[in-house]
Order: sequence, then structure tokens, then C-alpha cells
Amino acid sequence: MNPDIDRTALLRAHATLSAGCAFVATYAEREGTARTAHPAHARMTGNRLHELDRFLSVLIDEAASLLNGPRRDARLFARMRNTPEKLRRLGTVAALHGAVGQRLGAIGRICAYLRHCGDGVHRSGLARDIQLAGGRTDGGRTIAETPMGLYLEPPTIVAIAGLYRLVGDALLLSVDGTAP
Repeated sequence: MNPDIDRTALLRAHATLSAGCAFVATYAEREGTARTAHPAHARMTGNRLHELDRFLSVLIDEAASLLNGPRRDARLFARMRNTPEKLRRLGTVAALHGAVGQRLGAIGRICAYLRHCGDGVHRSGLARDIQLAGGRTDGGRTIAETPMGLYLEPPTIVAIAGLYRLVGDALLLSVDGTAP
């Protein structure tokens, strides 16, 4: 990377994403099994996941500006809301395509449902999305059933935060050449 390029915004975006991931993971671990499936709680979880996605999107924008320089379509790119597609278009981190993109897509569907429905996860296709988002392929427990609906288990939320941190770290490494 050119040493004359100011990478302050990239580092700030990475620090924000990292702090958000730490907060989400710590909060989920602290809640543990004491958590209740309440519509407000489901909405709050969806909002937290949405914020992680926005933090990653900003980091992708900063990485794109350093990799591609000022471009005509930079504003259009920054307005894109599909984070997996944005990451794919950036194209610098081949290891982050495929399974990571699928997981990010699943997380996006889950958080949209939680934010807008607010009563947990009921749609049948979301159970598979929850497994995928949590990085589970063994069919293990990723959601809990309660009389009020379904909600994300704390280990799944921690795994989601870990994925966002992994993507952020890999993005920083690919752009900057240094690990966080």
C-alpha cells in the first residue's frame, strides 16, 4: 500500500467494527440462558446485528476508496445495502467469498426479520439461515423454542460477531498489509 495514502478512516472503521463485535459477543455471553424471548428483545438483537452489518459496510467503503481511489461510482457503491454483494464487488479478499457471503446473506435475512417482526424467528426458512449464520453444519442447537416463538441462542450471536470480526480483520489485512 502507498505510504502517502491516509488510512485513518480505514483504521477508524475497523476499530468501530471491532468494538461493535466485542460488545455484541460480550452482551450475548453475559445474558446466557437468563434471556427471555420477548418481542422487544428480538428487535434489539436484530438492531445489533444490523449495526454490525452497517459497520462492515462502512469498512468496505473505506477499503474500496483506498484500493480504487476516487471513482465516479463511489457514491453509488457506498449506498449499496447488500453487504455480501458489496464485498464480492470489492473483490480483494478471495477467501471471503462463497461461504462467508452466504453466511452474511443469512445474517441479513435474520436481522431484517427480527427488526421488523419483533417476535422471534417463525418463518421456516430462517431456521436454516440461523444455522448457516452461526457457522453450524452439524444440526446442533442454534435456536430455542419458547411459547413466544424462537430466538437466537447466545453462542450463535457470538459466532455471528466472530464472523464480522474475521471479515473486518481480513479486509484490513488485504488493504493495509498488516494484521490488526
